[in-house]
Amino acid sequence: MPRVSIIMPVYNAASFLGQALDSIAGQSFRDFELLVYDDGSSDASASILDTFASKDRRIRITGSKRTGLVNALRACILVCDSEFLARMDADDVSHPERLGRQLQLFSEEVDTALAGCLVDMIPEDAVTGGMHRYVQWLNSIVTPDDFRRSMFIESPLCHPSVMMRRSAYEDCGGYVDDDNPEDYGLWLRFYEHGFKMAKVPDVLFFWREHENRLTRTDPRYERKRFFDLKMAQILKGPLSGKKSVTICGAGMNGKMWARALIKAGVEIAAFVDVDPGRVGKTIHGASVIAPGELKTGIPSGFMLAAVAQPGGREQIRSLMYELGYSDPEDFICVA
Repeated sequence: MPRVSIIMPVYNAASFLGQALDSIAGQSFRDFELLVYDDGSSDASASILDTFASKDRRIRITGSKRTGLVNALRACILVCDSEFLARMDADDVSHPERLGRQLQLFSEEVDTALAGCLVDMIPEDAVTGGMHRYVQWLNSIVTPDDFRRSMFIESPLCHPSVMMRRSAYEDCGGYVDDDNPEDYGLWLRFYEHGFKMAKVPDVLFFWREHENRLTRTDPRYERKRFFDLKMAQILKGPLSGKKSVTICGAGMNGKMWARALIKAGVEIAAFVDVDPGRVGKTIHGASVIAPGELKTGIPSGFMLAAVAQPGGREQIRSLMYELGYSDPEDFICVA
């Protein structure tokens, strides 16, 4: 039994598949198997897989019928018993040291349940401004404390770059096919279970940007699906047992969170905003106060920081720390 099973679904990936497979075959750590599910490809993917599998006995093709991403992932995991599960996509590239460095992190931090790494986007000239900002933020989430503070902003991990302890994956119920982003849903369940997540602080994965990437074409990755997952976890996690909340940010993002929370039965105690034109007004029945008024305490005892402007979260964190508050105990940042 190999120590690591790499799980890779493939669907019409002939253009990039060879490069992805070469990057796995070239890993410095050798004790792994690559489990591939061909999800009904109609291009040359199957032929490429057969060629590579005939030369490398570590590559196992586990299926070839169209079943969808989540079922393809689960089909691979069902046929392996390795201690660690690693992800890989058919259009990306892993650095030769990726597996070895992630295993090293697990051995050095024995209570870590999931190990990621920093990522670069390829090809560089295809990356838009929004994606560039997301990857910059993604690469700023490295330590377990970073994860605890950032789980409700965006997905803090590039899915195909991760390695997980199989035991933790199973304790969290594995991948769920519920028409929501399967990766972010799993990370939130890791968070809910108190499992520690961290990253190797070096670029060990190259994430390919192209117009057919699932996150651009599949409705399960729409913004609202992410929002709904955040909302559900916040209600049973940070806001569990709380009847009211203060929202920092009275703009569009703050109002969106307020509407959803009110619908869920949570009262908005107050809004906090720096705009003098908003301070003193009432939104959804709650007064808008200035940040300075937090010196006497958060009106509800707990706050959601829902400021979307660039640099806004950093300013809020600095202010809250200066006032003696900590996250996620007293406030969390959301987006």
